[in-house]
Parts: sequence; structure tokens; C-alpha cells
Amino acid sequence: MKNLSKNNIKIDEISIDVVERELEFVGLKDNRGDRGLTGGVVQQGIIRVVTSTGIEGNSIIGQHRGNSTDKIKEIIKTFKPILINSKEKNWESIWKKLFELAKNHNINKTLYHECLASIDVAIWDIIGKINDSPIHKILGQIRNSIPVYGTYQPRYENHKGYLEEALELKSRNFKAYKIHPGVMSTKDTIKTIEETRKFLGPEFTLMLDPNNGYDYQKALEVGKALDLNNYYWFEDPVPWNNFDSIKKLSNKLKTPLAMSDKPRFLFEEFSNYLRDGNLKLIRGTSKKFGITGLKNLCELAKTSNTNCEIGTGGNIFMNMANLHVMMTIKNCNFYEYWMPTWAHDFACIETIELDENSEITAPIKPGIGLTLNEDWIKNHKVATLV
Repeated sequence: MKNLSKNNIKIDEISIDVVERELEFVGLKDNRGDRGLTGGVVQQGIIRVVTSTGIEGNSIIGQHRGNSTDKIKEIIKTFKPILINSKEKNWESIWKKLFELAKNHNINKTLYHECLASIDVAIWDIIGKINDSPIHKILGQIRNSIPVYGTYQPRYENHKGYLEEALELKSRNFKAYKIHPGVMSTKDTIKTIEETRKFLGPEFTLMLDPNNGYDYQKALEVGKALDLNNYYWFEDPVPWNNFDSIKKLSNKLKTPLAMSDKPRFLFEEFSNYLRDGNLKLIRGTSKKFGITGLKNLCELAKTSNTNCEIGTGGNIFMNMANLHVMMTIKNCNFYEYWMPTWAHDFACIETIELDENSEITAPIKPGIGLTLNEDWIKNHKVATLV
């Protein structure tokens, strides 16, 4: 990371525009929770952090489903007074204090981490603008693009639907595909694994993500099918805190386990997994860690020769934050291109696009690289919290 001469920041104002959208329902209902469905009325917050010199940094709190009111209110109630009244101007020092606050808050730990993550992205947007530089250059850019894998949430109940997805991705020149099998039976899931590999051929990179929905026996049976069909990883097969099953699966399967996207899976949990050596891949996202935390997590994984594969951020600001971190590390091989993109590409002029090689190139604008669409925000705003 570069030694910044302009990273001293005095924050004067923080406000959040609450925006509301009604989304088309996509996916299947999942009796394990909200893992299989997007749609309905969604509320998210457009964060505006303004410095004493008038520079505004932005980010978004909330993802492509559900209500983010609790997080929006917590930023204004808890985080805003700390930031406004802080005598410390160096963001790294302020972040460490806020991180300790989030880490030690047992009741709302995941909520506090997501609040801090959103604030962190807005502050990095400011740092980039102050230095007239994309964030990844400040962090230490080492590459200009990254391959993607395409993925949808669970949408089908048998292999035929997933072959339709595979055909779509192949026709769009994707070279990697992550299947979300949802609550399909073991038999149907194995059929999907086999038929997708057969259809896409041996060169296509394939992954499977059941969203922590299996017990040990189902995970073992499905995992053996992944081994036979040369899948790249087996993501979140069992609950993240089922340590015994994770250890046994890691020992019995050739396909590496990748964990975990669950909100409660934070720094302490990652450290324990890395210490015990039961995972070859870990999962991270700016949605939980922001840019500062995600970069730290990737560096932590690097010390154990472990990849940190970065998952969707749930909105365009968090996805762009993911991208900036990816440009600065070697131990992440893919960007998660989560579809339908309209679920998280909103409130901005720009979108995140694939190039002709189905890769995503590094942003070039200062800061996060996004411009708020003020007309869209005005038309969807239901409140402003200050």
C-alpha cells in the first residue's frame, strides 16, 4: 500500500438517502431461509460522507433483497457521532477502533460489521478522490483484469434448468460457472453435476454452492460426484460452524471446500479455520469487511498459502470494492458475476461490464469509480437520515 500524503480526513457530514425498489421475483423459495429468492420491496441506503473540504464519498448499505433499515439507523445512531467527533484523521487508525467496536459487540456483531464495511468503502472513495487515483492503485495494483464465473441463485428443480443456464453462459463466452443447486435431492444434484460437466466439456471451470444446506452424508455423496467430474470447489456444503463435518469432508474429498459466505463468518472464524488447516479456500466479501478488512483478510490467507475467493457484495458499490481489492492480490482467481445484474446494478450511471474475454478490467476513475445517478435516487427516495 502506498504511503499516502493526503489520507488525513476530517468528516463533517454523514447522511443516508433511503431508496426503495420493487423487484421481480427470481429464484425458488427455500425452506432453509432466504437463500433462494430475490424480489419484492427492497430498501437500501445511499451513504454520503462529506469532508471538511467538501469532498463526498459514497457507498450503499444493503443488498438485493430484504430491508436494511436497521443498518441504516445504526450508522446514523452509532457510527456517525464517532466519525464526526473523532480527533484522529488517519483512516487506518479510525478503522481499527471501529473494528474493535464491531468485533466486541456480541448482540449485533454482523450488523456492526456490515455498517463498518459500508462506511469504509465511502471513506476509500474519498481517499481515491483526494489522491486523484483509483483505489486499487493506492492499495498496490498488480494486475489489470480478472476472470469471472457466472452464477444465478437457485432457480430450477432438476438438471434440465441448469443446462439452460450452462448454455446461456457458454453462448456469452463465459469460461466458468458456479451452480446453486438449492434444495434439489441428492440424486438430482449429482445428475446436474454430471450433465453440466458433460455439456460444457473438460475445459470449463465449474463450482457448486449449496449455501450451507447439506448434512454431512449428503455433502459427502455430492462431493464424491464433484471429485469424479473435476469441479474446482465445493462451497459452503454444510453449516459453517459444523467443524467436525468440515474436517472430515476436507480429508475425504479431492475437491476443495470453500467457506464461508455466511454473515457470521468473520475474522475470528477465518483465523480458526486457517490455523486448523482444514480449508484450502476461504470466502470473503466487501459486504462484510469493506475494503480495509477484505484486503487484510486476503493478506491473512496469503500467509497460509490459501486463496481468498471473493463473493458478491450485494450492490454495485460493494461489487466495485471487491474489484479494487482483487486488482491488488494474487490469491483470488475469480470475480463472482452474480445474475440477474439488475438486482444490484442501480443508483449509478456506470455498471460493471465484461470485456471480450469475459474478464473485468480495473476501474480507471478516481475513488471507487462510480457516479451516483441523482435523478434515479430522487425518484426512488423515501427518506433521508441525517
